[in-house]
Amino acid sequence: MNGVDSASVTAAMCGFGRFLREEGYTIGLGEMLDALRIAELGMLADRTALEHALCSLYSTSREEAARFGRLFETYWSGSVRRKHAVHRSAVSVAGPRTVPVLLRSQEAQEAEESSDDAQGASVADRLIQVDFARTRQEDQDSLETLADRLFARLSRRLLRRRTAARHGEELDLRRTIRLSIARGGMPFDLAFMARKLQRPRITAILDVSASMDRYSYFLLRFIYALGRRYARVNSFVFSTQLRCITREMRLIRRPEELADLAHESHAWRGGTRIGACLEEFVQSYGQQALSRNTLVLVLSDGLDTGDSAQLGLQVRRIRQQARKILWLSPLAGMDDYEPLTRGVRDILPNVDEFLPAHNLDSLLQLEAHLRHA
Repeated sequence: MNGVDSASVTAAMCGFGRFLREEGYTIGLGEMLDALRIAELGMLADRTALEHALCSLYSTSREEAARFGRLFETYWSGSVRRKHAVHRSAVSVAGPRTVPVLLRSQEAQEAEESSDDAQGASVADRLIQVDFARTRQEDQDSLETLADRLFARLSRRLLRRRTAARHGEELDLRRTIRLSIARGGMPFDLAFMARKLQRPRITAILDVSASMDRYSYFLLRFIYALGRRYARVNSFVFSTQLRCITREMRLIRRPEELADLAHESHAWRGGTRIGACLEEFVQSYGQQALSRNTLVLVLSDGLDTGDSAQLGLQVRRIRQQARKILWLSPLAGMDDYEPLTRGVRDILPNVDEFLPAHNLDSLLQLEAHLRHA
């Protein structure tokens, strides 16, 4: 890493951030800028010091810190760096000010580097946006793999249990390094971390009726990903009957095993009695699955063949006992969709958010709602 000009350093450092993002690290523009400032302090001359500084900056958990050394060595060994680094020709001015330009033009630059990489990126972009019900058979495996990777990243971001504090017993190395940059790299200002307030419990109620057939399996994978990070997730499926699958979901170790659970469920691909199933949920599980600290996710198209008045009543009862209700509907992702059916009109006054859940992008957008719950 020695003996290179500033433009090359900027390209390589931005490429390292991109490489880590692909490995599941949460890295934004602020971290990129801080990494470049760290390089400007002269740490490029000391490989060990650079590794330790970037590890503190980029790692947000013990798991990420444990993996960092291997990833650092892999990237800076040469071949991986050349693949991920931004083209030097895109760097007109050395230093952190070039980063926004580099990030904005990143996709175009990647396309120039490798046609294979560009093709893979375009496929991923298409699969993120494609409606689950319109997925081609030949894309099914790729979509499932991409979904698992993106859901895992989302759940890791939601896992962060620490927040900034003026005083505390645990030193925040990442913020301490940031503060030291303004003082020439000397850590005069120490930053600390404290535990965040308790996160809400999640209760997920998934419609697995025939009308949800093309969506319910991916929504189940989404619920599984949340369950891997949230300590308390209660899971239910329903069509004409309600079934609690909390225990089965906790025993599953790989997303692929969800297919077996889907085939075993007696409720899968039946009719739809949403109101009756929600009434059974309130009566049989409300005491243990609902509280003022519970976020309820109802994943359904709302096409109830039962009594719509019963549906509206049960949603109101759930809302009275829960912290918030998010109703996630695949139909809400359609351009011409309007919530005009009687059942959906009855639930709208008692749900906090009525959101789309028809593709990967719509599910990833739920991160903001989960964070603010």
